[in-house]
Amino acid sequence: ATTNATTIVGHEIAADMTSLSITLGKGFRGHTVVIAVDGREMYRRAGLSTDPTVARADVVEIAVASRLIQVVVSATPGDYVGSLELDASAHSRLAISLVGEGTVSLETSV
Repeated sequence: ATTNATTIVGHEIAADMTSLSITLGKGFRGHTVVIAVDGREMYRRAGLSTDPTVARADVVEIAVASRLIQVVVSATPGDYVGSLELDASAHSRLAISLVGEGTVSLETSV
């Protein structure tokens, strides 16, 4: 479900799960975006464009069961692909932007 530009993926977060907040930021221009965590597709959206007034295209909250995860993002057109391994308990926020003709920027924060 989409509410106030935030997409919630999954169900309630159990005590042994961690929440990862992913912001899709700059550079999206009608892209189809897929985000997978540990090989499992967690987010897919077509026609995604960055809103220049807030410098973001979407925000997604994902519940993850593992502390150490691999996040893979792809965006088309343009064949953008990027991946990152992170400790979700130490880095609960991930910002993803598209740069230039094929670079995916992945930045973590607490």
